[in-house]
Amino acid sequence: RLVGGYARSVGWMRNFLDKDFAVEAGVLLDFEKGETKREDAEMAFSNVQDMLKDPLILKPFDSSLPTEFTFDWCKTGVSAGIRQKHGDRWYPVFMCSRRLTKEEIKRIKSSSEGEMVAGIWGLRRYKPWLVPLPFFYCATDSGNTSWIKASTSVAALRARSLIEKDYCLSQIKVAAIPGEKNWTDVMSRDVNAPMPTRADWT
Repeated sequence: RLVGGYARSVGWMRNFLDKDFAVEAGVLLDFEKGETKREDAEMAFSNVQDMLKDPLILKPFDSSLPTEFTFDWCKTGVSAGIRQKHGDRWYPVFMCSRRLTKEEIKRIKSSSEGEMVAGIWGLRRYKPWLVPLPFFYCATDSGNTSWIKASTSVAALRARSLIEKDYCLSQIKVAAIPGEKNWTDVMSRDVNAPMPTRADWT
């Protein structure tokens, strides 16, 4: 069970891993079902560990590199991460997720509002690294990023006023990405994340 859980926990990193990751993860999941020999599962486990280390997947932050802040939400949680471009590939630098509070769950009425909660929370969390940058990309898969720049809804105006306490909006270059390319999607669905005691913004 622990091995299968490990396979699922690193599954969200599939965009950064070797193309053979799916094969090795499949061996681990088959072992959980009792369909694979232990020695085969141990070999697959070791191979996945190597994929995470060589090349190093989680890179140190470098303010000189192209930087993307990515976020997502679901009905129970939010997630946010930073990745940077090394050569022709993007690698993660930071990632985090948390469950929504009961108050937030009640208040969020649309996907756009959910993205606002995720976006503001993430921007606050990564402020020490993002604020000094001349610009960075801001991306999510819902297409509901207009609140950052253009939307005139009351909720969007309020969200932007919160962002402008720390950032210049000219720093933020909005980008939409397909859902299957959003590496923070799975993290937002982690039901084991601790429930915070209060909302991050109201």
